[in-house]
Amino acid sequence: MKERLSGLRAVIRLCYRTDPRDSRLQLALGILMALQVPALSYGGKLALDGILGGDAASAYTGAAILSVGVVLLAAIILAYIKVVFRLVGKCTRAGDRELMDLSTATASIDHFEQERYLDDLHRIREDRHYLAMGINWPAQWIRSLLVVTAGGLLLATIHPLMVLFPALAVFALYVGGKANKLQVAAQKATSPAERLRRALFEIGTRSEPAKELRTFGSARRVGEFHARQGAEVVAERNRAELKSVLWMSMEGLLSAAVMAGALAFGLYLAVDGRATAGDLAMLGSLLITVAGTSAQLVGMTALMARMGVVGRRIERLRGYVAERGAKEGGGPAPETLESGIALRDVSFSYPGAERPVLSGLDLDLPAGKVVALVGENGAGKTTVAKMLSGFLEPTGGEVLLDGEPLSEVAKTDWHSRIGATFQDHAKFEFTAAETVALGDLRDTSEERVRDAMRRTGTDDLLEDLPDGLDTRLGVRWENGVDLSGGQWQKLAIARGRMRRAPLLVVFDEPTAALDPQTEHRLFERFAEETRHGAHRGTVTVLISHRFSTVSMADLIVVLDSGRVAEAGTHEELVAAGGQYAELHALQSASYG
Repeated sequence: MKERLSGLRAVIRLCYRTDPRDSRLQLALGILMALQVPALSYGGKLALDGILGGDAASAYTGAAILSVGVVLLAAIILAYIKVVFRLVGKCTRAGDRELMDLSTATASIDHFEQERYLDDLHRIREDRHYLAMGINWPAQWIRSLLVVTAGGLLLATIHPLMVLFPALAVFALYVGGKANKLQVAAQKATSPAERLRRALFEIGTRSEPAKELRTFGSARRVGEFHARQGAEVVAERNRAELKSVLWMSMEGLLSAAVMAGALAFGLYLAVDGRATAGDLAMLGSLLITVAGTSAQLVGMTALMARMGVVGRRIERLRGYVAERGAKEGGGPAPETLESGIALRDVSFSYPGAERPVLSGLDLDLPAGKVVALVGENGAGKTTVAKMLSGFLEPTGGEVLLDGEPLSEVAKTDWHSRIGATFQDHAKFEFTAAETVALGDLRDTSEERVRDAMRRTGTDDLLEDLPDGLDTRLGVRWENGVDLSGGQWQKLAIARGRMRRAPLLVVFDEPTAALDPQTEHRLFERFAEETRHGAHRGTVTVLISHRFSTVSMADLIVVLDSGRVAEAGTHEELVAAGGQYAELHALQSASYG
């Protein structure tokens, strides 16, 4: 309960900050609305008793309360609705911004490989509509509570025992909490399965997997897998929903029985002369109002409990981001590298992995040199690249920049000194110019973009784009153009070289969609440019399975099971006759 209340406060604060004035206005209007409802019932009682009893003053007073109350209530409702719509829109945008901030606030990416983080992120994404109601539902809850309380006080004027009816709202709150716990537990239990179901939906509805699914005849099977996975999730959640309904039905039956008893007791009081016709009219009106409002109170309580769960997830992620931010702080990155980058006794294990990817790795990357990392899949090449980039923290050992720990350098500052192109590069569906310019937002001019493409030899792509750099990319958009894998890759390569003076350049299989001759020409340019920037000590790390490209490196490091198996120049490693020589011979033979 304490955690949910803390989460609820977090959501309310998130929404309140979007517009404090409208937040206070909705609460004030809700309170006025709550007071008007029982006031109208009381006005009807006065008017009826005054008419039947010949009391003109009472009749006129009741009529005045009714007429003024109806007009005032209509005005309040109209204003209330306008404020609600304004706030819901603002809170929706604030919730989306919060989710984006939590996903991008850290400079590392290891949290995207932790199941707990992914589950929290998935649940927030799925339930983020609760964030839009961060002011609306609490305001409605307060309004409902006031209606039930005011209605109970008026019922007590007929007879003190009548107050037992609104007291049922307390029991209803307990029932609502019990029902909500069942639903939250079911959602938590099915969260991993739901993530898989959504992933299958993405696979089945996106264009990228469509060719393979149809070629291999797998589309129907994926659809069946999605349906089966979805059925399991729905079945589990339906079971929880059924139990919730049973609990809510108990409250409904009890409320109906008490309402019938209250009406019967009111008739008894009237026959006994202890209640007026106006009392009976007010009793009937208030019983219906209080019963309906009590149900709303239960519903709002359950919804706010769910909102509190979402808020608690947000607080957990905020705590993670704050913790990571503290670790990612530090001093500025160096302007140049003198000796280079070194890994000392570095180990790394992915969460849940049976064995470490890196184990006691010692590796020197000399300043001003091109270093190629080769080895079989799973040898740890990409993990090393991520670690050098500061995306992953070693679970043992440390990464050094000119002998100083990388962990003591601010991650964002280090990232500003990196140029990189990855095999799993993103396809940013903006204009071609914007897609490349993302590589360095400090200068996004067309001149810089063209220069990056010219330096990487990818400017020939512009001839294939109908509007040159202004071409909109992605067939989902109006006048959008789809690109081949190689064309997307060329844009990614240019984006990775937007920074003119990096200290680390990473090429992780960046040209897999290009032919070997094109790749060779590109890396000749990269190697030449790196050596021109030797005065900065730029380290270029190349990961490739093509030995014609690897052979251009100043240093080749063969990784095997997370350790350095061999290191040297191409000629030295071939002459040594070890693992590199064997792999090189196999690839040379395959090319004839």
